[in-house]
Amino acid sequence: MAKNKDNLLTMVDADGKEVLCEILFTYHSDEFNKDYVVFFVKGSDNSDDEQIEVNAAIYNPENKDGGSLLPVETDEEWEMLENLLEEFEEDEFYADQQEEFEEDEFYADQQEEFEEDEFYADQQEEIEDN
Repeated sequence: MAKNKDNLLTMVDADGKEVLCEILFTYHSDEFNKDYVVFFVKGSDNSDDEQIEVNAAIYNPENKDGGSLLPVETDEEWEMLENLLEEFEEDEFYADQQEEFEEDEFYADQQEEFEEDEFYADQQEEIEDN
């Protein structure tokens, strides 16, 4: 999985209006020999409690206007994309939890005390000597 550098794409909705979307990730499937983009409409993530609607499409770079999006064609492709989205969400959740943990004052104080502990210092010296 790779994130797009600018993380944005513009698509045209059913009413012919341009809609700005944020890309969650892109993926190339060797199995289906296709490129996919998973995204959501920008501005649809107004609340942390509110779930956003995530969309997926096949990306065809052959279009001269910067590529085109095509509908996902099979149930097998949807299943693959759903599994990738679950993996992406788990990775994002873990990263957020790790960041919160590292910013926690209690954790920082405990880490500092641990590093200043004489026993820890002695053990660290032994490890470095070996």
